Amino acid sequence: MLEELYVNNVALIDNLKIDFKPGFNILTGESGSGKSLIAGAISLLKGNKGDSGIIRTGADSAEVSGIFTINSDLELAKWLEAKGITPEENSLIIRRTLKSNGRGTITVQSVPLVRNELVELSSFLFDIHGQHEQHTLISEDKQRILLDNYSGISEDVVLFSSLFDILSKLKKKLSEHELSEKERLREIDILKFVISEISEAKLVPGEDEKIEKEHKILLEHEKLFKFVDEAHEQLAGSGSQTGLLLKLKTALNSLNSAALIDESLGNFSERMSNSFFDLEDISESLRDYKFKNSYSPEKLQLYEERLSVIYKLKKKYGGTLNDVIKYLEDSIERLSELENFDANREELKAEIKKKEEEVVKKASELSEKRVKNGAVLEKEIEEVLKSLGMPNVQFKVSVQIRKNESNKPVYTPYGFDKIEFLISPNTGEPLKPIEQIASGGELSRIMLAIKSVLSNNDPVDSMLFDEIDSGIGGEIAVSLGYHLQKLSTAKQIICITHLASIAVNADNHIRVRKIIENQRTFTRADKVENNDRVAEVARMLAGDQKGDVSLEHARVMLSKKF
Repeated sequence: MLEELYVNNVALIDNLKIDFKPGFNILTGESGSGKSLIAGAISLLKGNKGDSGIIRTGADSAEVSGIFTINSDLELAKWLEAKGITPEENSLIIRRTLKSNGRGTITVQSVPLVRNELVELSSFLFDIHGQHEQHTLISEDKQRILLDNYSGISEDVVLFSSLFDILSKLKKKLSEHELSEKERLREIDILKFVISEISEAKLVPGEDEKIEKEHKILLEHEKLFKFVDEAHEQLAGSGSQTGLLLKLKTALNSLNSAALIDESLGNFSERMSNSFFDLEDISESLRDYKFKNSYSPEKLQLYEERLSVIYKLKKKYGGTLNDVIKYLEDSIERLSELENFDANREELKAEIKKKEEEVVKKASELSEKRVKNGAVLEKEIEEVLKSLGMPNVQFKVSVQIRKNESNKPVYTPYGFDKIEFLISPNTGEPLKPIEQIASGGELSRIMLAIKSVLSNNDPVDSMLFDEIDSGIGGEIAVSLGYHLQKLSTAKQIICITHLASIAVNADNHIRVRKIIENQRTFTRADKVENNDRVAEVARMLAGDQKGDVSLEHARVMLSKKF
């Protein structure tokens, strides 16, 4: 649900904040007041293309942001997790800026996104239906999803998709097996050579790292011995040299004597004693290291030869030693498959046949449910459309079997059905796909009818209807208001309208107006209540906010709603 909308420097809007509520939100106002600007701002949060031309004169950039509360939709949660976005108290802040240089930014919870990602995210949050919007309804896949949700088979479709995926992988595996005898024998020879070459090396995981360390020590043994010897000499000393340990021992004796006089020095004496024994231990360890580590040219040569073998194998079969070992394991498995080709092929064919039978059975079950529920759905939608000013409408949920040139069913991850919503708005016209409907107003009403019927099966929480009332009035407008209000009991509805018969049904009435200050024009939006709302409805009825007749008519209409 859209809780708050902020718009800055968009055309006539300098700084605007609108609070939206659950239920039915209405935006009204004179033509040209800026209602379409608000709809356009929301469409930017939908991921629609932005144009720097909308930036307010004198500003360098425009910004639109919205606070959305989100539901417990599992798919949305997965999407957010994949993008590294964490909601705060079940809310998301979407912010989009447009700059005069044509560039812009999109962030969600401060995480940057590209526009296509915003389109994906917004599809979980809200829909926009208006005269110039590209409706998701015209998508064949969306129509299938709507029908499947209505039919209560969405989970069945997910299970079918998994089954279809398993079958596809089995067929791919069989295709890979179906080699010519010559190709099979050639691959067997190659695999035997690979297995022999890698196996002879008797590789041990991690041995390359261990050998490289030992090789480095031997390779720089002279320099290493010099540094260790110097460190030991500085600690222990030799000959005429006085080492650090002897000096430290002398200092420790002096400090012990001082501590006998001043007990407060006892702590220093103890700490120095610990340091002395630590350094003495290090000195002895360095001495042992010098005697144990002797240079061995034979061992160095063995290491270099071993590293050469490992490097060669890594270059041919993988970037790491583990990759080479995995390549060996895969080659052994593939060789076994090829050597047992006939037995494996028949086993695979039997498994494919079994899965094909399951796919055919499940696809048929899905199709039967779609046909059955589609017939009910089309009647329900048709009834709503008739009440919305389309008395002669015919609505059809077409469920047809996809077929290939051989007239056999074509299966997809969702079954073998081609689902299409068809409509004939007027008597004598043939049924056509809804995307061929010319009128944007009709398309919006079709969407409203579908949403009304499917409101409990649609995860999207919010819908914006932009001038859905175009070209209607009278009883049809009253019916439209009724259906919008009814839909708002399940969804948040934001509707821009010119009709009072729709506006009086609102739970939250927002008036958009245009003002002039200091020779500049500004768009403002305010919630109207009580007498202000009566005046606004009166204006919508007769263009008169003060006439007694208009005001009384407005009060009557509002009283019927409340």
